[in-house]
Amino acid sequence: MGTTWNDVTPCAAPTTYYQDLDGDSFGNPNAAIQACMPMAGLVLNNQDCNDNNAAINPNTVWYADADGDGFGDINVTQDACTAPVGFVADNTDCDDANAAVNPAAVEVCNLIDDNCDGQIDEGLLITFYADADG
Repeated sequence: MGTTWNDVTPCAAPTTYYQDLDGDSFGNPNAAIQACMPMAGLVLNNQDCNDNNAAINPNTVWYADADGDGFGDINVTQDACTAPVGFVADNTDCDDANAAVNPAAVEVCNLIDDNCDGQIDEGLLITFYADADG
């Protein structure tokens, strides 16, 4: 049976390590241990927000949602454990100044890309032909 993080032998000058159950390199602030050397499952920082989920940590990226449509701007970010006010996890908004323009929007004939797919008025344009002789 191998040594676990809580079976470390005391020494003269121990270092404080923190348990990292989810392997995201951020430790649980409530699971500190004094040890003489690093061991698997221990890290030096105590900044984990949720040690049961590697996707939730101080490096979790949130995206500004200026128009409040639930889709964020990939160019305006903030790292935090939980979403700051006005930020969301989704980064697919192509116009964060217009709540009617987002990946869930229905494309309408208005000369803009309403649904953020890179195409303007797709499937809505009708071709008209000149009738010069009436």
